[in-house]
Amino acid sequence: MALVNQNGVWRLVNNGNPVAKNWREIYRVNFKTIAAHDFKSDGDQLVISGSTWSQVNKGNASVLEFDGSTGLKINPANGSNLFSGGDTAPRLMCEVQQLCGGDWNPNIDAVAFILRMTSSTGIQANYDSFGLMMAQNSGTLSSQNDRFCKSGPIYNAATKYDVSDGTEYDVTYSGVDADCVITTIYPSGQVRTRGGIFDWGSVPSPKFPLPKDDTDWSTIHSTANWNNSSTRHTDNPGDVNTHLIMSMSKWAVGPFCFEVSSGTGIEALFTEFIVLRLE
Repeated sequence: MALVNQNGVWRLVNNGNPVAKNWREIYRVNFKTIAAHDFKSDGDQLVISGSTWSQVNKGNASVLEFDGSTGLKINPANGSNLFSGGDTAPRLMCEVQQLCGGDWNPNIDAVAFILRMTSSTGIQANYDSFGLMMAQNSGTLSSQNDRFCKSGPIYNAATKYDVSDGTEYDVTYSGVDADCVITTIYPSGQVRTRGGIFDWGSVPSPKFPLPKDDTDWSTIHSTANWNNSSTRHTDNPGDVNTHLIMSMSKWAVGPFCFEVSSGTGIEALFTEFIVLRLE
């Protein structure tokens, strides 16, 4: 099985025969090409390829900007966090509906969000973390009952890959921190996430990961599904038949970084963001 680009549509083929449905690229941004914009001083929002991205918790970052050459940088303040006390994590978020061109229907559509990333120092001390977040709105969350899920490296007595909705599910790893996160929303709200080391190549990359496909992953740190309850989803991995309650107008995704108490000066760099839809 292989991934082939046919007239702008990425198709899985098996012995030359296309699979019935294909993951189609519907939104893609090379963050390195975005003109310099400092969210701390140049405005809280920025329209990128027709979609509005909004900063969250800029007061808890010394740097939250596109620098005009290397990508999106987030340097969080010491004391920033994403629950276990509150939502103070700086991030940049965009509504799923906008990223899907205004016609996302969570009851019938499968969409995937892919983030390419690194950090200046790596995660070194409790509780450095960075990665991709999905939340039920694009603003600050008032409590962990405001449904969200985050996926990315975290330091918690060791280097771990964390998937969390306020309750953490961590998998210990050794070596390089994850440089890729893919989070997929399936019809009716099943959510699956994966993180690890992907064989990207150049920027922009000639390839990217597909949901439920191990191709070109050199190391997979974690794969998990979320459960559902009436108010929030619980720690992972969950039964694949469980799901989240999705809203067409509110759900948002984007990169985050926080530094609870380590003082390491971690700075996350995000270089590519891709959205796929199964069609």
